[in-house]
Amino acid sequence: VSTNAITKTSQFGNIANSEQVHKLYDVTGKGVTVAVVDTGVDFSNPDIMESLARDDDNNPIMLDADGQGLVLTNSTFAANIQHGKVYNFTKTGLLTMNATSSAYESKDGVFLNTSSMKNGTISIYNSLYPYYGQGHVLYAQITGDMKIGTSQKDFIPSKSGIYHLGVILASQIGKLQVLIVLVTDPNEAGVYDTIIPDMSTSWMDFTKAEKSRPNYDFDFTDETPITIGSGNEFLLYDSDDDGINDYSAGTVGARVVDIYGVISDKAEIDDKIGAVNGTLLPAMDKNGNYFG
Repeated sequence: VSTNAITKTSQFGNIANSEQVHKLYDVTGKGVTVAVVDTGVDFSNPDIMESLARDDDNNPIMLDADGQGLVLTNSTFAANIQHGKVYNFTKTGLLTMNATSSAYESKDGVFLNTSSMKNGTISIYNSLYPYYGQGHVLYAQITGDMKIGTSQKDFIPSKSGIYHLGVILASQIGKLQVLIVLVTDPNEAGVYDTIIPDMSTSWMDFTKAEKSRPNYDFDFTDETPITIGSGNEFLLYDSDDDGINDYSAGTVGARVVDIYGVISDKAEIDDKIGAVNGTLLPAMDKNGNYFG
C-alpha cells in the first residue's frame, strides 16, 4: 500500500508496516499477481470482476477444491425439430425417444415438459452435504414447464434437439438459493458449450415473503446465454432495470474436484481429514451432463 493510498480515516498502511516496505524496497504492489485462496469469493462483484484470472483462451482460472460448485445437468429433453420448426411428438415418437422427457409446442410458445415428468425427476448435486440432506444427490420436480421458445419458429437453438436441464443449489445469507439452468449445443450437435440461467425465477424465489409463492415465469427466453471464455461467466440479475445488478449466483467456469465421486465414481474420504482423493473435472462437460 503506497502512502498516497492511505486516507485520513485509514491507517492500515502503518499497522501493516507497508509504508516501511515501500520506502526500503520501492515495492508498491503494482504489477504483482495475487492468488486468492478463499471459497467465499464471488467474482461477479463489480469491484473485482476484472481480477478474475484467465488463461490464454480467456477461460477463468478457478479451482473448487472442496467440490461444492458441481452442477448436474443430466436431465434431458428431446425436441422434435424439423426444418427450423418445433413440432410435437407423436405417441410413437414419445415411446422411442431416448431422453428424460420431451419438449412441446403450443400457442404460448415452446416448453420443456418438466411439471409432469413421468420418466424421472431433476437430479441436483447437494452442495450443502453433509449439513443438509441424506446424500450427495437430491431429486426434485419443477412445478412449471420451462419455456425455451416464444413460437414454433423462434426458440433457443439446439443442433441435436436434446436440451439438458439442471439446478444450482447454494446457501446465501442463511437462505436457500435455487437456480434452474439450461445447457445447449447451438453450434455443433452433441457438443454442449452454452449455459442459460433462469435468473429472474431464482430472484423471485430468493426474495419471496415467507410462506408465499410468487408467479414464477420459468422462462429461459428472456435470459442471457453464457459461454465459458466469453468473459461473461457471471450469474447476475438486475431486477429493476436500473443498470445495477441486485442479485448474484456466482461465477461459472470453475474446475471442480469430484470429492464424492458423483461423476467419476472415484473418491476417498478419510474420517479425520475429509477428502483425500478425487477427480479434477473440466469446467464444462462437452456431453452436457455437468459444469462447475
